[in-house]
Amino acid sequence: MTPAQAAIELGISGRQLRDLTADGAIPYIDVGRGKREARRYEPSDIEAFKAERRRIAGPPVSRLGQRHTAKPPAHRVYDIQEILAKRQSERLKQSSEKRAARKAKADSSKTGQVSSRRVERPMRAGA
Repeated sequence: MTPAQAAIELGISGRQLRDLTADGAIPYIDVGRGKREARRYEPSDIEAFKAERRRIAGPPVSRLGQRHTAKPPAHRVYDIQEILAKRQSERLKQSSEKRAARKAKADSSKTGQVSSRRVERPMRAGA
Protein backbone atom coordinates (compact mmCIF):
# COMPACT_ATOMS: atom_id res chain seq x y z
CA MET A 1 0.00 0.00 0.00
CA THR A 2 1.47 3.42 -0.94
CA PRO A 3 1.65 6.28 1.55
CA ALA A 4 -1.23 8.05 -0.22
CA GLN A 5 -3.41 4.93 -0.02
CA ALA A 6 -2.52 4.39 3.64
CA ALA A 7 -3.34 8.02 4.46
CA ILE A 8 -6.72 7.70 2.75
CA GLU A 9 -7.40 4.42 4.58
CA LEU A 10 -6.65 6.12 7.93
CA GLY A 11 -8.44 9.35 7.02
CA ILE A 12 -5.37 11.49 7.73
CA SER A 13 -2.99 13.63 5.71
CA GLY A 14 0.26 12.41 4.19
CA ARG A 15 2.12 14.65 6.63
CA GLN A 16 0.42 13.03 9.63
CA LEU A 17 1.23 9.59 8.22
CA ARG A 18 4.92 10.56 7.87
CA ASP A 19 4.95 11.88 11.45
CA LEU A 20 3.32 8.73 12.82
CA THR A 21 5.78 6.60 10.87
CA ALA A 22 8.73 8.68 12.13
CA ASP A 23 7.43 8.27 15.72
CA GLY A 24 7.34 4.49 15.23
CA ALA A 25 3.56 4.21 15.61
CA ILE A 26 3.10 2.70 12.13
CA PRO A 27 5.66 0.26 10.69
CA TYR A 28 6.65 0.51 7.02
CA ILE A 29 8.67 -1.31 4.41
CA ASP A 30 11.45 0.50 2.57
CA VAL A 31 11.42 -0.54 -1.09
CA GLY A 32 13.81 2.20 -2.23
CA ARG A 33 17.08 1.58 -4.04
CA GLY A 34 19.34 2.94 -1.29
CA LYS A 35 19.68 6.71 -1.57
CA ARG A 36 16.06 7.55 -1.03
CA GLU A 37 13.39 5.70 0.93
CA ALA A 38 10.26 4.53 -0.81
CA ARG A 39 7.84 3.60 1.92
CA ARG A 40 5.11 1.02 1.60
CA TYR A 41 2.65 -0.10 4.24
CA GLU A 42 1.14 -3.51 4.93
CA PRO A 43 -2.66 -3.43 5.15
CA SER A 44 -2.44 -5.56 8.31
CA ASP A 45 -0.20 -2.91 9.97
CA ILE A 46 -2.71 -0.19 9.08
CA GLU A 47 -5.57 -2.27 10.51
CA ALA A 48 -3.55 -2.99 13.67
CA PHE A 49 -2.90 0.74 14.12
CA LYS A 50 -6.59 1.49 13.72
CA ALA A 51 -7.53 -1.21 16.24
CA GLU A 52 -4.95 0.10 18.71
CA ARG A 53 -6.27 3.65 18.44
CA ARG A 54 -9.95 2.73 18.56
CA ARG A 55 -11.73 4.43 21.45
CA ILE A 56 -15.27 4.18 22.74
CA ALA A 57 -16.79 7.54 23.56
CA GLY A 58 -18.52 7.79 26.89
CA PRO A 59 -18.64 9.85 30.04
CA PRO A 60 -15.20 10.67 31.43
CA VAL A 61 -13.97 8.19 33.98
CA SER A 62 -12.52 9.81 37.06
CA ARG A 63 -9.91 8.40 39.39
CA LEU A 64 -11.07 6.87 42.66
CA GLY A 65 -14.71 7.34 41.75
CA GLN A 66 -14.63 11.08 42.37
CA ARG A 67 -17.01 13.36 40.58
CA HIS A 68 -15.66 15.78 38.06
CA THR A 69 -15.78 19.30 39.36
CA ALA A 70 -15.07 22.49 37.55
CA LYS A 71 -11.57 23.74 38.20
CA PRO A 72 -10.83 27.41 38.61
CA PRO A 73 -9.10 28.92 35.60
CA ALA A 74 -5.34 28.52 35.50
CA HIS A 75 -4.91 32.16 34.52
CA ARG A 76 -5.54 35.29 36.54
CA VAL A 77 -7.36 38.37 35.31
CA TYR A 78 -5.51 41.58 36.07
CA ASP A 79 -7.07 45.02 36.45
CA ILE A 80 -4.65 47.20 34.51
CA GLN A 81 -6.14 50.47 35.80
CA GLU A 82 -5.64 49.30 39.39
CA ILE A 83 -2.03 48.33 38.69
CA LEU A 84 -1.28 51.67 37.04
CA ALA A 85 -2.89 53.62 39.89
CA LYS A 86 -0.86 51.66 42.44
CA ARG A 87 2.37 52.36 40.54
CA GLN A 88 1.53 56.06 40.33
CA SER A 89 0.85 56.29 44.07
CA GLU A 90 4.14 54.50 44.80
CA ARG A 91 6.02 56.95 42.58
CA LEU A 92 4.38 59.93 44.28
CA LYS A 93 5.21 58.51 47.69
CA GLN A 94 8.84 57.93 46.71
CA SER A 95 9.22 61.40 45.21
CA SER A 96 7.71 63.06 48.30
CA GLU A 97 10.07 61.05 50.52
CA LYS A 98 13.03 62.16 48.39
CA ARG A 99 11.89 65.79 48.58
CA ALA A 100 11.56 65.59 52.36
CA ALA A 101 15.03 64.03 52.65
CA ARG A 102 16.57 66.77 50.47
CA LYS A 103 14.85 69.47 52.51
CA ALA A 104 16.03 67.95 55.79
CA LYS A 105 19.57 67.74 54.45
CA ALA A 106 19.46 71.37 53.28
CA ASP A 107 18.06 72.53 56.65
CA SER A 108 20.77 70.69 58.57
CA SER A 109 23.52 72.20 56.44
CA LYS A 110 22.08 75.73 56.89
CA THR A 111 22.14 75.52 60.69
CA GLY A 112 25.92 75.08 60.62
CA GLN A 113 26.44 78.28 58.58
CA VAL A 114 26.87 81.82 59.88
CA SER A 115 23.61 83.64 59.57
CA SER A 116 25.11 86.98 58.48
CA ARG A 117 26.18 87.33 54.94
CA ARG A 118 28.81 89.91 55.70
CA VAL A 119 32.30 88.59 55.27
CA GLU A 120 35.21 90.38 56.87
CA ARG A 121 38.28 90.86 54.70
CA PRO A 122 41.78 91.48 55.94
CA MET A 123 43.13 95.00 55.42
CA ARG A 124 45.63 95.55 52.66
CA ALA A 125 48.97 96.90 53.47
CA GLY A 126 49.46 100.44 52.26
CA ALA A 127 45.83 101.25 52.01
